[in-house]
Amino acid sequence: MNFSLGFSSSAANLVAWSPNGQYLAIPDKNKVYIKDGHSASSLLVTFTCYKAVKLLQWSPDSSLIMTGSISAGSGKKTLSSFVSQAAVEVWNITDPDWQCKIELGSAGLECAAWAPDSRHIITTDLFYVRSTIWSLLNQSIAIIKNPKECNPSFQFSCDGSYLAAAERIECKDYLTILETRTWNTVKQQFPVSCSDMAGLAWVLTTVKGAEPYGLGVRVVCWTPSGYHLIIGSQDTKLRVMCHRTWEILDEQLHSPMIEKIDQEKTGSSALELRTRVFRVVEEVSASGVSNKIYSEVVQRPVQLYPQRNEPLKGAFSCVKNVSPGGHPCHRSDGQGFISNIEAGGCSGGVSVVLLSCDGLYAATCVRQLPCVVWVWRLPRLELIALLVHEMHVQDVSWSPRQARLVITTGEDAVFMWTPYGSLTVPLPQQLRILPTAVRWHPSGERLVVVGKGGGQFCVLSLPPLVRKWATEQPASPPQSLELAHLMDTSLQISES
Repeated sequence: MNFSLGFSSSAANLVAWSPNGQYLAIPDKNKVYIKDGHSASSLLVTFTCYKAVKLLQWSPDSSLIMTGSISAGSGKKTLSSFVSQAAVEVWNITDPDWQCKIELGSAGLECAAWAPDSRHIITTDLFYVRSTIWSLLNQSIAIIKNPKECNPSFQFSCDGSYLAAAERIECKDYLTILETRTWNTVKQQFPVSCSDMAGLAWVLTTVKGAEPYGLGVRVVCWTPSGYHLIIGSQDTKLRVMCHRTWEILDEQLHSPMIEKIDQEKTGSSALELRTRVFRVVEEVSASGVSNKIYSEVVQRPVQLYPQRNEPLKGAFSCVKNVSPGGHPCHRSDGQGFISNIEAGGCSGGVSVVLLSCDGLYAATCVRQLPCVVWVWRLPRLELIALLVHEMHVQDVSWSPRQARLVITTGEDAVFMWTPYGSLTVPLPQQLRILPTAVRWHPSGERLVVVGKGGGQFCVLSLPPLVRKWATEQPASPPQSLELAHLMDTSLQISES
């Protein structure tokens, strides 16, 4: 695998590929550098902003780029926020002399986003007083009053024809639908059934079928086909809902115990027979270099311990007894793990649900076990892999082209999983980067690796061997991790 040289940036966490993959935007203080997206080295144009860049987004058609300075008090909601005069600037990649500046004044800026047509921008004032739709064509505006403070507070339909906006009026939640061609209201302020809307997604306003289950819905995600809705709940259960009947097709618990099941046993619990458990361990090479690698755990049962104040090395074990002592938050059957949450003993639930581009796999995380990533096969929830790390998972991201998952934990390695198995990619010591986030190139052939603290990043190019390995459909799971060792020997630093 080829690593570029390390780059410094005051906002490396904002580094972004253009949607068409032709450009790479790198913000640094009050400048934005646009580089060639293929080599990440050729500088094409530089834009100078009026303030340090705190917001950066590409337009969907990759022709424009938006930068902004989020209000100093954004997120804190203090009166001192009004001292900072927020603004949004728009730049044209092909015409550097063209510029647009939207001054928001004392209203401040909470967030900003592009409309699907790449010619309108939506900004939300600090304190969620209003959201404004700005036209870059005729300088007209449309206003949505009293936007709801949730994530997201507005959502476009798949074809971009409609905008659904959540509103909060007199302590009640409402939904307004706008037509994006004229920005006229189609349906204004109709009430929703939930008491405190946490977000919205087309075509649902509330997850009706999930109301009788668990302690509430934390995250929802549509499959690419639109046939199924994946629901992560407060009770740490993952559910699959059918879009035709709104019925739950399957549900599985994020159990802290992977048990040994009788081969003749059938039913959902028998899915654990196909669960492969990978644990991060240290391996010392013949030259004395220590690297993190995934090691498959074949012993059963496997017990995962919720995080406490002790080091993470105590968060994993293979046990012979069904009742580990000293951990009252769960039992070997997994039910105590939930009963303690229901009793108010700890808060959490499913915090991440991410689907692969082909919709065949889902990666999930739960707050009670922040070092573990679950991988499920869809639409039936088959737990096929469990990835256990030594440190908290910082970022989980699927390739936009293949079923290939990348995980970062703040250690000096990037962790990968595909249907064929798992591997680790240690970062060269010369880079001095501890990865905490990644940004995939639209082609899936390279990615930006962002270092801890957001001050450094590098570009990781994936070789043809990994691309072939990740795209082929395996006839059966591999029985060894030989490929991980093979890949470790091909690391090199390039000047690109």
